Amino acid sequence: MLFRFPLGNRLAWLLLLLVLAAVTRDIIGFPRDPNTLEYSTFAGHEWIYNQYRIAGMAQALAEGMPGRWLESFSHGWGYPLFHYTGPLPYTVGAGLHLFGLESHAALNFSWWLAFALSGITMFWTMRRMFGDWGALLASTIYLFAPYHLVDMFVRTNLVETTAFVFPPLILYGLWKMAENPVRGIVVGAIGVALLPLTHMLSAYLIGLGLAVFCLCYLLLLPLREKLAFALHACVMAVLGLGLSAFFWLPALADLNAVKGMDAITAGNYDYKYHFVYLSQLISDYWGYGASGKGLKNDYMSFSLGKVSVSIGLIVLMLALYLIVKKCRLLGIRVLADSAEPMRKVRFLLACFAAALFCAYMASYLSSPLWKIIPMVEATQFPWRFLFPASFFLAVLAGGLPSLLSAAAGERNYLQFPVALVASVLVVYFHWSFAQAGSYDRVANVDLTRNEMQKVGVWTTNQHEFLPKGARVPWASEPAKREVKFYTETMAIESRVLSSEWKSGEVLLNLLPGSAGTVVVAQHWHPGWQASVDGVSIAPQPFIGHPYAPIALEVPANTHQVLLRYGYTPVGKYGLFISLFVLLAGGTFLLVKGKSFELKRVWLAASVLFATLVFYWFSSNPSTVSLNERIKGVENEVKASSLAEIKQNRTSWNAPGNAVFPESGLLVHFDKRIHDKQLQLSTDSNDYHLLVFLDGDKTVGTEVLRPRYVPGVSNHGLDLPAHISEHGYNRLAILPTSGDGFYSLAHIFTSNGAKLKNAQVVMHQQNFRLVETSYEALPKHVRTGSDWQEPGNVRFSEGGIDVQFKAPVQSSRIQLSLDHNDYHQVLFYLGEELVGRKGIVPRSPLRGGGMRNYRMAVPEQAVAAGFDKLKVVPTMGDGYYSLGHLKLY
Repeated sequence: MLFRFPLGNRLAWLLLLLVLAAVTRDIIGFPRDPNTLEYSTFAGHEWIYNQYRIAGMAQALAEGMPGRWLESFSHGWGYPLFHYTGPLPYTVGAGLHLFGLESHAALNFSWWLAFALSGITMFWTMRRMFGDWGALLASTIYLFAPYHLVDMFVRTNLVETTAFVFPPLILYGLWKMAENPVRGIVVGAIGVALLPLTHMLSAYLIGLGLAVFCLCYLLLLPLREKLAFALHACVMAVLGLGLSAFFWLPALADLNAVKGMDAITAGNYDYKYHFVYLSQLISDYWGYGASGKGLKNDYMSFSLGKVSVSIGLIVLMLALYLIVKKCRLLGIRVLADSAEPMRKVRFLLACFAAALFCAYMASYLSSPLWKIIPMVEATQFPWRFLFPASFFLAVLAGGLPSLLSAAAGERNYLQFPVALVASVLVVYFHWSFAQAGSYDRVANVDLTRNEMQKVGVWTTNQHEFLPKGARVPWASEPAKREVKFYTETMAIESRVLSSEWKSGEVLLNLLPGSAGTVVVAQHWHPGWQASVDGVSIAPQPFIGHPYAPIALEVPANTHQVLLRYGYTPVGKYGLFISLFVLLAGGTFLLVKGKSFELKRVWLAASVLFATLVFYWFSSNPSTVSLNERIKGVENEVKASSLAEIKQNRTSWNAPGNAVFPESGLLVHFDKRIHDKQLQLSTDSNDYHLLVFLDGDKTVGTEVLRPRYVPGVSNHGLDLPAHISEHGYNRLAILPTSGDGFYSLAHIFTSNGAKLKNAQVVMHQQNFRLVETSYEALPKHVRTGSDWQEPGNVRFSEGGIDVQFKAPVQSSRIQLSLDHNDYHQVLFYLGEELVGRKGIVPRSPLRGGGMRNYRMAVPEQAVAAGFDKLKVVPTMGDGYYSLGHLKLY
């Protein structure tokens, strides 16, 4: 077990369970539609996001991927949601779903688990400081805190609700360090580590509150204890942040690759519109609406709770009374008093200071501080500070039974009735808040990958994790797992044999040919890594496309491309830091003989270690070169043993067939073959790459496409002249895509007339390249004129070439193109590409038609000159035209 929860006073635990049942009564029944008996869930502000995120994470985990990239989001263009958003709550929900719970039931159970654990961790922490009854009161106030209930039932924000679980662990660590530094540091570091994995903003908010708490507590401590506390607290923070560096470090470092802060703080998400008025902090108002600009437009609660605040103020007065009482006895020596009562008083005073600071930061009075504290504007809503304020207020209130007993002369019998009465008051006044405003559900069919692509699932309305400069995809333009191959002259060729897609991985098998650019319909991000026939290549965004898809420059004769969403160099440092801290911490505990502490955290450490290893291996693409792949083929057969012709549709594993694994099959011939035809039969639903070998030398390659009929299918190939003239004595048959069951039924060569039904490899798609001259084009076309007006030159996806009589060195050009299409403009001098520019439409023209664009010619093209200009559409409606071209 991660921690032991000793039962202690069983009545206290029983009452805690009753409080949990009361606050989660709307969850325990797992709400269902009375007619269909289908599960539903709380329909708050973000309820549908939770459902889609769990579904997306479940899809990724089922595919063996960590889910940092969700392919079905953003209309199928993919989204790095869990690169930046804490994955822990959704991983738990996805795990529950994969283990058999219906998706809505998995979400509801995640809600219950978040609430239950927050109450248990608070109780477990507080009973070590203030006993069972102080722990019961603190847990009740924490669970029934208005903002806690707002997060769950109004905002339905799963990550922020889950974040309530971990601050008690950190506070336990800070308390325990005085008695057992190692145990306190270990437990506190786990709390620090888990917070950013749950919600980065909550980690930031509670971090500011804890900084104020630690500073105040440090000032109140006796001089001889200050240094030890400061050092232990710093070690705890460093270890915790180190353990979670694999997540938060790349999340922060890679913000500059996406819209990020500009989108997060734009419009209604500007913090200036969402300060809390002082009256709202103790208001009884409750609503299920949103936060607006000004008091009159707020339709949700921003209260800390009158009862909770009152109890907190009573505890403050009791603490001050005990200090005055001690001063009368000890005088100034009270500052050096290390006894347990004074330690509790100092702790509670520091909690009061932290709660006051957080409440202040939520109010409009703190607006000057918001301009000073770095990155605080990313929290968007100042009222989010009510989370740490509620936490510190609950801890403060939990000191009531203990301090009241001490003030009354150590009358411990008072603790139970005081805690019970206070807890009942909190539950009574907040009872009506702990229920949902409405319920809803997403149809199970809408949680499938294809349906999520249609509805365009996002993370928030701000689209903050789109690539910078990319347009928000439209529902009418889904990605559809499209892959295009452009030659160096931007001609489109059908070179992609097959593609296999996962959430964060794309495997492509290509026909060998000339060098070019592979464009994959997934948003570019620096986290994408690529391996091309065993060589690492850095993907780039495709120029002149609205959605910034991935572009890969691949060399000639490329066979296989593997794309994986992984880590940037800074992100890899984060992985290394987390692994180093984990191993160094475990080694320290073993060397120091702290096996007891190690036993308590072995499960958490094991899960983290497995996660780091999983993230590392799933983020590094690895392919092998063609030669290495051939060397890895273990199954071999002689061609003479498979000379008997098999009929189409015979069983793939019939007696006499050469069955082979995914590594492939090596066929040996008795002599060098110069025949012009090759006939063979293979399993009909698989792609195969045929590699013709003369010894170890590759003579050429061909591809077998599937026929999709039962059993095996016969293939006849007319071989290219360079293969038959050179000759070959071995043939490697390498599966490139299929069902995992491969076989060769027969194979023989011939040297007769051309085969009637021979497979012909076609590279060029039917996209005609239009050619025209500069002189033939008009020199001006009016904006808004019809795209097919006489004089305009219409063209297809193959593009248009504009020829000049002699090289020109103009620095600017003007041209008119259809208003809603995206293009690349390429500048050539002879056959050499000397410059490239993208054209992105600013906005659709009312009424449509042509739009004039002025653009600077790339410096290299100006310096070298250019005699040909090529315009290639990269995205559009299929109707393209060039109206005019003018040089400056």
